[in-house]
Parts: sequence; C-alpha cells; structure tokens
Amino acid sequence: MIWTAFLGCSLAARYNLHFNVPALIDMLPKRGRQVVYVIHIILMAFICYIMAKYAIQNVGTSIKMSQLSSMLKIPMWFIYISMPIGVILCFFGYLRNRIQEIIKANRGEDIEKGGNEK
Repeated sequence: MIWTAFLGCSLAARYNLHFNVPALIDMLPKRGRQVVYVIHIILMAFICYIMAKYAIQNVGTSIKMSQLSSMLKIPMWFIYISMPIGVILCFFGYLRNRIQEIIKANRGEDIEKGGNEK
C-alpha cells in the first residue's frame, strides 16, 4: 500500500496530474509564468528534500532496529524505502514538467491550460 501511494505520487507528478488551480497562472504574461515555474521548482525541491531527508532517517532507524512487519515478517525498511524513492521520483517529475513549460514559454508555444501533458 505504501509503495503504491509513493510511486503513484511520482507518476502523478510525471504526468502533471496533481491537483492545481491554473486560473491565475493562465492570466499571467509569459515572463510571469516563467517566474512562477521557477518558484515552483525551488519550492518543490525544498519540500522533496525535507521529505526525503526524514524518510531516509526512518529507513535507517528501521534497519538499525531490525524491525519486521507483524504479518508478513519482511523487513520494515523494505516497505519504508518506498518513501524516499517516491519523493525523489516525484521531484524529478516536477522538475521535468517545469523545465518543459519554461522551454515552451520561451519558444512562444502555448502551455496547455491545466497542464495535463502526456
């Protein structure tokens, strides 16, 4: 279940499927959208860094304590490792999308309203 949630989060970031409200961004001029995209990259990098840092600490703690799941008797670090993996993949998905949007804006191409690129 945890693997599904974090890998699903990274897929949603990759395909721009997370909840967003593009109405304000769509009203901005090209330069304004670029500034918002750069701010978004910085903000998401910070959030993903904090989440990955604590997730990695959580994995380390479960390895040190040799925790096993109560039902399956598998190491808990195997379950918890999905958190940093998912967060890192999520960051790269966001980064990829924002860079593509900046490139499109520089070329003068329209960015899809609402984002959902595939």
